Amino acid sequence: MTGVMTTLHIKASTATSLVNRLETLGFVRRSRNPRDRRSLLVELTDDGIQCAGRVLPAFEAVDSALAGSAQDLTLARVSLVLDQLSADG
Repeated sequence: MTGVMTTLHIKASTATSLVNRLETLGFVRRSRNPRDRRSLLVELTDDGIQCAGRVLPAFEAVDSALAGSAQDLTLARVSLVLDQLSADG
């Protein structure tokens, strides 16, 4: 569960709720960590792997589009600042 919290930057309660929901949907399963009985391992089921295969390309496309938009916005701001500096100079 710590890995889920760290990767997604969420609180323990949020990670637990998320994993509960994914487990109910049959996408993940929990098991005891053989190296540390105090912790649990969360792994994708076959259905979870298939779903991830369908969802991941869409997620990557959205992420790429958002990154491109942010980059365009940053470039526009830099251009504006440079224009102002050259006009002042």
